[in-house]
Order: sequence, then structure tokens, then C-alpha cells
Amino acid sequence: MNQTPDNTFSIGRAIAYSRMFPAIKQHLAIYTAGAFVIFAAAMIISTTAAGIFFGSIFISIISMAMYLGPLVFAIGSSPMAEVMFPATKNEKAAMMTLYTFVVLPAAILAAALLATLFARIFVDGASLCNLNPTRQLLTPPISILQYASALLPTAVCLLSVVSYRRHRVLMPIVWTVVSLIASSLTAGIMAIVTVLGFKHEFISRIDHAVPQQEEITRLMFDIIMPVMWWYVAMTIIVTAVLIILAVRKIRDRQL
Repeated sequence: MNQTPDNTFSIGRAIAYSRMFPAIKQHLAIYTAGAFVIFAAAMIISTTAAGIFFGSIFISIISMAMYLGPLVFAIGSSPMAEVMFPATKNEKAAMMTLYTFVVLPAAILAAALLATLFARIFVDGASLCNLNPTRQLLTPPISILQYASALLPTAVCLLSVVSYRRHRVLMPIVWTVVSLIASSLTAGIMAIVTVLGFKHEFISRIDHAVPQQEEITRLMFDIIMPVMWWYVAMTIIVTAVLIILAVRKIRDRQL
């Protein structure tokens, strides 16, 4: 029987519960160090001709690593030992969700900020600001969109990890990839429908002068971004439902 000293929430017990997952310390260290190296490399390389291509690849690697972060709860752990650990259901659920959606993203963000400072040693600051596609993608609206988009596949991965008794690594990966494909298709369809709906306005706004690439990009951004906020809202709602389901799964599997 899962015995706990009392029914009050204890941060100490929640932290102690993380010891049931032997890979968690190495996981956090590897993610932080890897994010630092990849972000620094992306920023330095992004000032070269092939920078946008390699920078996008590096950012995709970081994103996929974050999506699959909950796999740490399935590697090297014992489901029975997790159930028997003397902590309340709320403490266990809080530890797993906070690590997934707060601690790990915060570690990656801190590594990105340190990588920016490190990159300035090798690259002129003005060049880094002007040419770095990574920095251009970190404007407030885009950052919110990226983080909201990352929450959905991460929540799918966490829910899969706590739902499956067998194939606790394989099935979360499969469902995470499925959710990425589904969300990408949804965002793409919304963007295409929006552009087609506003194509006359778009054409009228660029007919008055020969447009530059930057102007076309800005117009596309202005047209698509309002619809993307609806996509963000929809993503957050779905993610919240998935997190609630994951918390219930964590609570229900306790003795």
C-alpha cells in the first residue's frame, strides 16, 4: 500500500519522488549542455551562407528533444516502485508535469541565453543581430507561438508515457510524431485558407510598387498571424485537456 506521512502537499517529497527515475539527472544535464552547444553553433553558423539551413536543422533537433522529454519517466524506471513510493498522488503528478513543462523548457531557455553570450565572442554583435535566423525567430509573438506549439506534442508524449504499461518508449514516440504531423497539417491548412481568403487584399497592397522580399514577408506575416493566434488558442485548449488526462492517469495508477 502506498503510505504517505500525511495528506498535505510536500515539495520535499515531490522532489524526492524524482529519484525514482534514475535517468533524470543525466537527462537534464545532457539536455542543457546539448541545447547550449546546438544554440551556440546555430548562431555562429547562421552568419554564413548556409546558416539558415543548418540553423533550422539545429532548432528542429532542440524542438524534437523537448517534445520527447517525458520519455525520461519511462527509461530505467520501475512502474511498481513508482506506485509504492511514499508520496501523495498530487506530489507525483506535480513533479512529473512541472519537470516536463517548466523545468526542462527553463533549462533549454537558460542554455539558449548563455549560448547567445558565448556566440558574441566569435561573431560581431551587429552581425549576430542582423543575420541570425534564430534571433529573428525569437520575437515575442513567434516565441509564444513556438512554445504553445511545443506544448501539444510534449503533452501527448507525457500522456502516452503514463498510459502504457508496455512499449512505454516506442508508443510515446509514435503518438508524438502523429501529433506533430496532425498539428502541422492543421496549421498549414489554416494558413493556406487565410492567404487564399485575403489574396485580393494582398495583391492590392503590393501593386503600388515593386515589392522587396522583406515587404512580401511582412505582408504575409500580417495576414497569417491573426489566424495563428486562433491556432495557438486551440492548441492551448487541447494541451490543457491532455495535461488533465495525464494527471488523472498518474493519480489513478497509484495504490
